[in-house]
Amino acid sequence: MLLSGEDHSRFRKVYRRYFKVIYGVVARYHPNQANDITAEIFEKKILKAVQKGLFQNRDDTALAITIAKNYCTTIFNRKKGKRLIPLEEDNLGSSISLDNPSLRIDLKIDLKNAFASLSDKQRIVMELTIEGYADAEIAERMSTTVGAVRQLRSRAMGGFKKFFRD
Repeated sequence: MLLSGEDHSRFRKVYRRYFKVIYGVVARYHPNQANDITAEIFEKKILKAVQKGLFQNRDDTALAITIAKNYCTTIFNRKKGKRLIPLEEDNLGSSISLDNPSLRIDLKIDLKNAFASLSDKQRIVMELTIEGYADAEIAERMSTTVGAVRQLRSRAMGGFKKFFRD
């Protein structure tokens, strides 16, 4: 992924400032793979966060730690064979095959339309939640309270239920 000059400079600063912090978190969860997983976090998560304009503050240690913990949890869940959202034929009915390309397109269109049916604030909360941000971080980014974030998420989930029920 290519970075603009400003993003590249900010990424280098973030890397220097938070490498030890993230490595320390990863080493607690995955001591034998700490180097590889830390590199993955910077490549897959921190780079995107920098491009989205995060890590602008002097001390974003909490954000760096949360990203590392969430990534370690994702790895742990994968190792257990646990999926966060299971999409198996048993769940969808025996007549539906997930290998069907038209079904995948329909699912993508439905999800896109479901997100479009949300308010702007609900959509932001859901997108940040999916990316693994904690409620407190979302609240800080949106300049609101944690309770408001939870309420927005709850209403968004209700909107999803209504959208897929209709």
